[in-house]
Amino acid sequence: MLTAPPFFQCAIDGQKEIWGTGKGPAVIVLNEWPEAELDLLETKLSRDQAWTVLTTELPKSSVRRKILEKWGRRIATGEGNVRKWKGWWKTGMDRCASYKIPSECWVSKEASPTSENVSQMEAALSSKDDKERPVGGNTPLELIYLDGSEVGLLGIHRLVRAGKALLRSADGSAEGSDMSAGVFRQEDGQILTAKVGRSREGISSTRPETGALSMALADTRDRNKALIYVGDSEALLTTVAGWVGEGKNKSLAQCPDGDILREVVDELHYSVEKGVATILIKIKSHRGELFN
Repeated sequence: MLTAPPFFQCAIDGQKEIWGTGKGPAVIVLNEWPEAELDLLETKLSRDQAWTVLTTELPKSSVRRKILEKWGRRIATGEGNVRKWKGWWKTGMDRCASYKIPSECWVSKEASPTSENVSQMEAALSSKDDKERPVGGNTPLELIYLDGSEVGLLGIHRLVRAGKALLRSADGSAEGSDMSAGVFRQEDGQILTAKVGRSREGISSTRPETGALSMALADTRDRNKALIYVGDSEALLTTVAGWVGEGKNKSLAQCPDGDILREVVDELHYSVEKGVATILIKIKSHRGELFN
């Protein structure tokens, strides 16, 4: 087990408790349950009512399915992108993938989920989103989880909660002839997106990253507190550094992506004149950080 969502008070792998006491409502990922411990599964399902089982579609002859049918009922099914790519934390392929067969959600026969709960589960199981949306609630467990992330360990989330800074995370992509930029607004969860340039002007990975920074700066232009911008492009930060302070560059005329970079420089000058700080931070690329 690498991690678990922050709203779980405990995590158990078979009989081994990773953290917590093992008491309270349970979410069971049935695909990961060992075949030799199915008797423990049945004991768990028979004794408790507050459980939810997530599994891929099971054959009618399956022992696991028979256990589920004995103690529970299926409330939702869908064939969406419900898991991460195998080995994503090593390759940086931090994207959602599909099992290629339907996934199901089962609950106790005694449970009474609302129609809204069922609709939300069906939507989640059927989602075709390529990436997970960043999450960051305000419960004690979620705050601990956030503060333990790469951004959190830098103290950024504590600064944001104290009202001393705004947080923007952004990324750019260049696929084929398409360049796109996206910015995540931490305070309200909104995502800003835009196409960047035209293919005949040339394709580069830095251009959409520069566009993302420009969007983030423009979106926070009227702020009265520091802006902390996190992204995974070292090339972008190196380029911008050439225009900070005295800088090392003399002219934007021959600078790659100079048209967008001019907007970035103008916004940085504007924030300096207002007396508010702009902090650009490089984080690891697609290795599990919520804000990447």
